[in-house]
Amino acid sequence: MVRAAEQAAKEDPATFGVFRIPAQTVSYLAFVTAMQTMLAAAKTGATILEKHGLGENALADFEKAAVELAALNTAVLEASASHVGATSELDQAVSNLGELIGVLDGIYRYRFADSPEKLAAWNSAKNIAAPVRGKIEPAPAPPSPPEGQPRAA
Repeated sequence: MVRAAEQAAKEDPATFGVFRIPAQTVSYLAFVTAMQTMLAAAKTGATILEKHGLGENALADFEKAAVELAALNTAVLEASASHVGATSELDQAVSNLGELIGVLDGIYRYRFADSPEKLAAWNSAKNIAAPVRGKIEPAPAPPSPPEGQPRAA
């Protein structure tokens, strides 16, 4: 469609000058907006585009693809908003849990104040390491000594 529009722009630059393939680095919203602008121009000048080689079904296919792209963009934005909301809720839940753990720690410290053995067991039990998140990379192998030198013990 862009190639046909380049030819049609020679006849009607005001209508077909908007046909430019957006850079791959533009946002989804900018890309969707560019596609909608080109679609509106293509509908306006459909007969000129056909004269310059645009197939009869190409405009309908382009419109269908633009509608699908807009729907996908909306879905992505909604999913992102949902993710942000869920993250906020999780942060609040963790904060509340931390406060409750502090209260529980105080209760058990008071309860075990007269029993150093039980207090030590409580301190040990409450200091369980959290699970590791993300990938742990293995430590790099130590460099080999230059040829002819023995390895250090």
